[in-house]
Amino acid sequence: SLIFLSISGFAVVYIDVGFISSFQQLFSYAKLTTKLLSVLVIIMNGIVIHLFFFKKIMTHAFVFNKKQTQLFGITAGVSLSSWLSAMFIGKAKILIPYLRLKGFMMIYLIYLLMGVSIGLVSSFFINFNNKIND
Repeated sequence: SLIFLSISGFAVVYIDVGFISSFQQLFSYAKLTTKLLSVLVIIMNGIVIHLFFFKKIMTHAFVFNKKQTQLFGITAGVSLSSWLSAMFIGKAKILIPYLRLKGFMMIYLIYLLMGVSIGLVSSFFINFNNKIND
């Protein structure tokens, strides 16, 4: 599904702005650049979740050590904050005249820091040391 997300995202970019020949031209679209960054983070985070947690989650073998639980909290926070940020930035047309690339990146960074902080703090209260039975 991450592959289809990537393909559809690039198709939407091409439809919206046409062919982008350089990074400088891409950076002139502040909102688009920030949204693409958040989608790239979503894809990389999805790969981490798939590699480290997907098999355990699907088999209901929730036996994680402390570091795995913290990584799980961080990846959950990154995922949630990146999706929320992508949705917010997608609807933030009114902010385009006021914010440049730096402003949109700061909004995304704030979302990301809040998500990672909440995920990390909440991981201290989650006990995945016992196997969960259905």
